[in-house]
Amino acid sequence: MAGKGKKKPSLEEDLGRLAELDRGPLDDAARAEISRVIDGSGSLVVARAARIVKERSLTGFEKPLVKAFERFLVNPVKTDPGCNAK
Repeated sequence: MAGKGKKKPSLEEDLGRLAELDRGPLDDAARAEISRVIDGSGSLVVARAARIVKERSLTGFEKPLVKAFERFLVNPVKTDPGCNAK
């Protein structure tokens, strides 16, 4: 997880971590990881996290997903060029 003094995970690292999380039980740590990527990752990662939320019928992610959606509406050609997250 990215923190003070740590570099932000790459796209590949975030997607790989989400794939790992999706294969196992979603405990509090896994849910926190999903929240982290929804709050601060790029459109491809947020789209994958949203898919996990939908497919696993997870609750409690409504507000972060709406906030991410709104984030990708600002300068959408740059922030979500393939409309993956939207």
